[in-house]
Amino acid sequence: YTRTGGGGGGAAGEIADNGDFETGNLDGWAVYPNGGIIIADNSENNGGTWSGKIVASAPSGLNPTLKQERKGAGTLAVGDTVQISFDYMGTAAGGGIYDIRSFVEAADGVNQTEIFSVTPTGTWQNFTTTFTVNAGDISGGITMQFGAICGGVTGCTSTLYLDNVSIILNP
Repeated sequence: YTRTGGGGGGAAGEIADNGDFETGNLDGWAVYPNGGIIIADNSENNGGTWSGKIVASAPSGLNPTLKQERKGAGTLAVGDTVQISFDYMGTAAGGGIYDIRSFVEAADGVNQTEIFSVTPTGTWQNFTTTFTVNAGDISGGITMQFGAICGGVTGCTSTLYLDNVSIILNP
């Protein structure tokens, strides 16, 4: 599975920044290392040169998290359709997992949570889904969160590569 480009301004309604990591850095992303490693990586990609890489390993790297935070704040409307799409690959062992979710943010807190389940794989895969924005305070926009999680168990590892991350309003 190979894609070229995507994320960060290509399609109408796109609100992700640097979703294809082709700036060679993490500009546009909120980075929370939480004892793990989060980098722009040029050893793996799914079209282009760069991808995002998140690594958690026991005992110190418990939950590094990479986010597109509060995108579309002030322009999001109740009833909008949100299309989330990303390419991923990675490995997990010894209890390591991925935590991938999207939030509809209120001014203070979260209005709606969508949780996405993907299985670690050694080849690039695409995940695409849509959801509808529920009623309530949605003034904070959309957050897309990617986490690699490892408990303190010896041998626990979780590595997640991301590319072509896209958040499109009303595709």
